[in-house]
Amino acid sequence: MKKLSEDLRGSSFFSSLLLISVCLYGSQCLGPPMPDQNPEPSELNPMRTKQEIILDLNHSNSVLRRQAVLDCMEEVMPECLSELRKLITKDSDPGVRSVAAVALGEYKDTSSLGKIIALKQDSSIYPETILDALTRLGEKEAGSSILEYLDSPNHTIRLLAVEAFRVLQAKEMATSILKLALKNEDSDKHKTYAMALGVLEYKPSEDYLIHLLETEENGPTKAAAILALGKIKSIKSSSLLLEYLKSDYPKGRENAYFSLKNILDPKIMNPLLSIWENNDRELRYLSASIVASYPAKNHLTRIRSILKERNPNTLGPASLVLGEWKDLQSRKYIETYLLDTKSPDREELARALGWIGSKESEPSLWKVLEETEGNARYGAAWALGFAGSEQSVPYLIEASKSKDKRLASLAIESLGSLKSPSSMEALIEASKDENLAPYAITALAQIPNDASRLAIEKMATSGQTIQSKLAIEALGQRGDKQSIPTLKELSTTKQAEIRKMAKFALKTIDKSMDK
Repeated sequence: MKKLSEDLRGSSFFSSLLLISVCLYGSQCLGPPMPDQNPEPSELNPMRTKQEIILDLNHSNSVLRRQAVLDCMEEVMPECLSELRKLITKDSDPGVRSVAAVALGEYKDTSSLGKIIALKQDSSIYPETILDALTRLGEKEAGSSILEYLDSPNHTIRLLAVEAFRVLQAKEMATSILKLALKNEDSDKHKTYAMALGVLEYKPSEDYLIHLLETEENGPTKAAAILALGKIKSIKSSSLLLEYLKSDYPKGRENAYFSLKNILDPKIMNPLLSIWENNDRELRYLSASIVASYPAKNHLTRIRSILKERNPNTLGPASLVLGEWKDLQSRKYIETYLLDTKSPDREELARALGWIGSKESEPSLWKVLEETEGNARYGAAWALGFAGSEQSVPYLIEASKSKDKRLASLAIESLGSLKSPSSMEALIEASKDENLAPYAITALAQIPNDASRLAIEKMATSGQTIQSKLAIEALGQRGDKQSIPTLKELSTTKQAEIRKMAKFALKTIDKSMDK
């Protein structure tokens, strides 16, 4: 049972629970219209005991049965399993059968695989529900039952099937998917076939995907093929992908970037570096990010040489690459260029020093942070989170008070990285600003002392909606068992969202304690 409880504590649970809750009171997701005799609101008591929830699984009113199934999911109640297994096959209401299937999937009840698949023969159950349940269940054996959905005329169902294959990693179905793809003549379906072959990383689909790249018009299908070629690490396609990186087709450029980072074909290093001379700034930095993904040892000398040339177009890209490679030998050069206010791309130069992470860069970064204008300050504030020490805290506190919200938020994030108790007062003050609260409360949660915990607990119970929600989430992330009493109190509040967040935070802490 302990393993079952752990499996149910995924971060996706409460986001997906919202969808099910919406479906509970309508006819869009879980079958035919609701019965006319719905219960009075007072009957849907959110504070029911576990015994009451289990009794409601057999209630005469189908709405209450559905709600009881949802409560079984929210409360992580393995004792519901035997009843859920009955409801999926025997309940008279298709909505109850549907929600029971999703619940059994969420509970990873592998013994119910056959029952979920059998719902395919029930015309009152939507394919979306079956796919959702099978995806949650996560059993590879369900792959053959999902295959037909890739050929559905409904675009949404096809995408859900792709997601199911991604989660299940039913690689044994890849050959069958490719066979269907080769027979297909519908461009829109080619997109989902390409996506499915990509998520299953099926190398034999390379020629099919390249064919799509060469024959399809710019659009979703071509974009899917570009991304899939990266997932199967197609060196054969790297030159083609490079052309899409340089193209004016936005989605093609974006997906080619991700694919080339996956493939890392050494033969295209020269073309990648030649892009740094291009006047398209975005393109130069996309290329730099790809180059930084390659092993440093084969290219370090060459990139150092490019840095020393101090070419306005190549200076920033070369600095970022050397920064990500943590090249200490280049640190002094980058600092010198950064302190020259005439240098281009100073924000990127400062970030490069953050990647390198040397405390010797602090004085240069402080000087830049104190400048009254310019983007270099943003890079310096960010970099001090990695290259800073306790000595950087006063500079970051001052920056956190800036009217420039971007500068303030970056400084706050770096204060969180430094975990200094001396920054607590500034972070508490920043949390009062709704624009900065997400950064400030997250940063405060990273300070490992009781004072920060108590401050966050105070925010959690403050009744200020935004700060309270952020604080509850932060308490869960901290994983400190001393926060359990506060969260238990919040888990009984009348505010449904606060109650659910508090319960989820408690489960997160429980999980961290089990490790």
